Amino acid sequence: MKNRALETSYHRFLSGQKIVEKVRRPGGATFVFLTAFWPIPSIDKEPKREDIFRILDRGADGIMTYRPKTVRRLMAEWINRAVA
Repeated sequence: MKNRALETSYHRFLSGQKIVEKVRRPGGATFVFLTAFWPIPSIDKEPKREDIFRILDRGADGIMTYRPKTVRRLMAEWINRAVA
């Protein structure tokens, strides 16, 4: 598993903290898809602050989104919250 990425979707079902830790331990990375990933529907139409913060708090390495400006703004809020 070294250097392999785990691609997960829909943060509520498939990308829990234990999965993130297990994949990262041997050097892997995790990516969360907010976009549609059949059969899972998209949560990307209006990414919610609490959902993005939960993903970032877990330590996901990347977020796939159709809304990069919105997600970047939320990431900046998350960073500012962590620094404060």
